[in-house]
Amino acid sequence: MPHLETLYKRFKGAGFAVLGVNADNDTKENIESIVGSFKLTYPMLMNGNAVAFESYNMSRFPTTILIDRSGNIAHRELSFHGIAPLEARIRELLSK
Repeated sequence: MPHLETLYKRFKGAGFAVLGVNADNDTKENIESIVGSFKLTYPMLMNGNAVAFESYNMSRFPTTILIDRSGNIAHRELSFHGIAPLEARIRELLSK
């Protein structure tokens, strides 16, 4: 999650947004604690497992999904493979 915060701060002025999805339906208190401990400033959606799993065919955590300006899934990353490849894909999508 800290890598998403970094990318959010870096690109939010260019039209990039991050939405965290509480896909395991953890309690509000636990999510608030996690958000606070990582100092996350992007929005966190609560109780999102139905949306995440049904709409985006999620199969495991963490999953990062980039949605392009047209609303299409442009990139799906299962697990975390480093910030550099994700940043490169974001730059590519923002240039379109």
